[in-house]
Amino acid sequence: MLKKFLIGIALLIGSAATFATTIDVKDGETKPARISLKDPTRLKVDGDQITDVFGRDVKSAENQAGALMLTADKGKGEIYIQPAEGTPIGKASSLFIVTNNATYTLLVVTTDTPGDTLVLRDMSKRNTASYGNMPYRSPTHLREIKKLLKGMAARETPSDLKVVTTGNIVVPLWQEVRFVLEKRFDTGDRWTGDEYLLTNISANRMVLDEREFYNDASIATIAIEKPELQPGQSTEVFIVRDSAQ
Repeated sequence: MLKKFLIGIALLIGSAATFATTIDVKDGETKPARISLKDPTRLKVDGDQITDVFGRDVKSAENQAGALMLTADKGKGEIYIQPAEGTPIGKASSLFIVTNNATYTLLVVTTDTPGDTLVLRDMSKRNTASYGNMPYRSPTHLREIKKLLKGMAARETPSDLKVVTTGNIVVPLWQEVRFVLEKRFDTGDRWTGDEYLLTNISANRMVLDEREFYNDASIATIAIEKPELQPGQSTEVFIVRDSAQ
């Protein structure tokens, strides 16, 4: 009887380990996700393939100090995320997940939990409402916008991007924040990218939503590194514009 009980428990644990965590996402929104500190975390998109992942904490030849190591399974269009040695528990990092059809933003946090499979499920396919400007959803536009966003999020400016404005230009936004234009990127064609530093100067916790920043027709997409800010905390905000508008 005891042997059968132990076998049953082992089978239950084994089957539980195969469960995946589904995260409902939309292009233009940021969602939180937990990743294991010690084990790889598998990331996939339901009904689509991941073509690229980028963020300031992604380790690469150009960013050896990055806290997140990525391994791609190009055949399946999936990636595996492994925090680098020495990464602390609770480390939060923004990842931009690129597919052929959209770019999703995850705020991943390292936790003392076993490895898991994260499945991103695009809710805009189930609901016709979407955020951002629809003229920029063609495959060509998406590739160009994603390339610009990746360059803006890099710690070093790529050679094919020109920084046309530097300095700290304070831009009026809300009473509770300080919004400063730090850099402006030019691709040489129709797209420009603005990098802002937004600081919570209020006494309250603040939750940011990309939809709050779509205030004119020239905006193609927006990405926020840290959507939740405590008083005094700051985050980078990336805004891609169509210079033809």
